Amino acid sequence: EAAARERSVVGLRRREGVARGPFRAASGFDLDALIAAPLRGWLAAGLARDDGDRVHLTRAGLLVSAALWPDVLAAS
Repeated sequence: EAAARERSVVGLRRREGVARGPFRAASGFDLDALIAAPLRGWLAAGLARDDGDRVHLTRAGLLVSAALWPDVLAAS
């Protein structure tokens, strides 16, 4: 699980974000289940966008991204 969380952070740091299918295939984890609580907050705050296939940080999210990672990396 820790490796999957790290993979999600690395993907979210990239402009294109994280595609759900490839993430699940590579990590064995469902992205939504793994980072559900932080993701809901980011979406509500306008820090992330979700097109149904891919999640990526907005420009505002990228600017504060270092502050977002602790919630993702903490085991639930």
